[in-house]
Amino acid sequence: MEFRMTEYSRSPLPGAGLGPRRGPFPGLGVLSLALVFLVSACTGRDGADGARDTPGETTANARSDIRTETIDGTSIAYLNQELPSFSAQVIRGGEIDERLLKDRISLVNFWATWCGPCIIETPELVGLYEEWSDRPFQIVGISMDTYADEEVADFVDNFEVTYPVFVDTMGVADAFGGAFALPTTYLVDGTGTIIRRYIGLFPMARVRPELDSMVTALERVR
Repeated sequence: MEFRMTEYSRSPLPGAGLGPRRGPFPGLGVLSLALVFLVSACTGRDGADGARDTPGETTANARSDIRTETIDGTSIAYLNQELPSFSAQVIRGGEIDERLLKDRISLVNFWATWCGPCIIETPELVGLYEEWSDRPFQIVGISMDTYADEEVADFVDNFEVTYPVFVDTMGVADAFGGAFALPTTYLVDGTGTIIRRYIGLFPMARVRPELDSMVTALERVR
């Protein structure tokens, strides 16, 4: 599997090399910051594989009524927006549209094969999907790789991803509100409303209890 660092992650961190050096390892502080950034999220180049600047992302970030917080390097936005319509051909066959997410608690995960944090979080997402396979819960993986269906298919096979995965060739990321950095994961409630956006590693330990409560509430009314 090929792993590529993005243009942004190869650039020097702001302030690197400036100011007096302290301690026996003057570069450790900058190196630590760089590693934190790389593990938290990947940013892509416009027009290249990966996350893309989108008008939806810019608009969403500019809205003052959206509450946000950052926990352990992951940016969390509290949303209240309608699930957009979409349809796509799933890797390895089949079709999917937004109706699959209705009447379920769903995670819509935007990712790429070259994104280190995406690779890190995939086994946890697969594990949760398998564990809750008989519950009203759904995960959809949307790859931001460009012209790389075979790479994505190989990734799906290698990581034994059992939830639906497709490559975004129709601007689904834009419709959701943007995926400027990867991974970006949207949480959709049982009414089809997007209520959270997580930019960076999905905080499974923090969010799982909330997901469990939401899924349990749906199970009780079925």
